[in-house]
Amino acid sequence: KKKGKLIMRAKEGIGGDDRCGIYMILQIIKDGYKPSILFCEDEEIGGVGSRKFCESKYIDELKEMKYLIELDRMNGNDAVFYDCDNKEFTQFIIDNTGYKENFGSFSDISNLSPVCKVASVNLSCGYYNAHTTSEYVVIEEMENTIKVVEKLLETDCEQFEYVESFYGGLSNYFYGYDYGYDDDDEEHKRHDRNG
Repeated sequence: KKKGKLIMRAKEGIGGDDRCGIYMILQIIKDGYKPSILFCEDEEIGGVGSRKFCESKYIDELKEMKYLIELDRMNGNDAVFYDCDNKEFTQFIIDNTGYKENFGSFSDISNLSPVCKVASVNLSCGYYNAHTTSEYVVIEEMENTIKVVEKLLETDCEQFEYVESFYGGLSNYFYGYDYGYDDDDEEHKRHDRNG
């Protein structure tokens, strides 16, 4: 326990960054929910799996979703939207989760949302000090996000469109992904180069 919270840790590290998200998805299914689920590999080295998915015919299935939730964020109450600047979606998530908007550099939804044109959010999973031997997970925070996601799954809404931020495309630009623009689309290429 730490400050009244149940902590999980191991001297060799526990892999909370990704294991927490997978555990949470499995728990949500066990609780009787049936969300559509996408697992992508190699997010830490540039979103290799999500980029492959964006180039496949299966990306069209995401276009039918109301919004995307990723469970791959550190801390206990973050909501990260990356380059998605849909203010109504941000408010919808903040109002229905109580989480605070935070910022991150990249995650799989940074690839997926601009291509499928559906808004997305990455929610905290309760892990800290990822990829180190001092990593730990606050169980209550992980369980709280499970409840938050289940509440979101029960909340009816219209589809939220991906709206690129003024500085949009930076996370994908740094990872070398160009959204698949045509070679003659100078406006988008100039925007990507200049941020």
